[in-house]
Amino acid sequence: MEKKQLYRVFSEKFNRDNWNSILKTVFSINSLLKEPKKILLNSNDKAASAYELGSFKTSDDRIIGLYKIEIKEEI
Repeated sequence: MEKKQLYRVFSEKFNRDNWNSILKTVFSINSLLKEPKKILLNSNDKAASAYELGSFKTSDDRIIGLYKIEIKEEI
């Protein structure tokens, strides 16, 4: 993926398909959920909602979770 394409995705409003493409192409992550899994949040003053997107294993066998957090408008 070219620098211009990355810049465009990072500059635009979040689009899950575009980010999934980056995760697959740049980071070789193939274990993304087809549909994000909603995470129940405790009452808080910053996050409106949260979703699990998938995970991947690092070269040293650690599992890294991928999440999308939607921040409340007033933040």
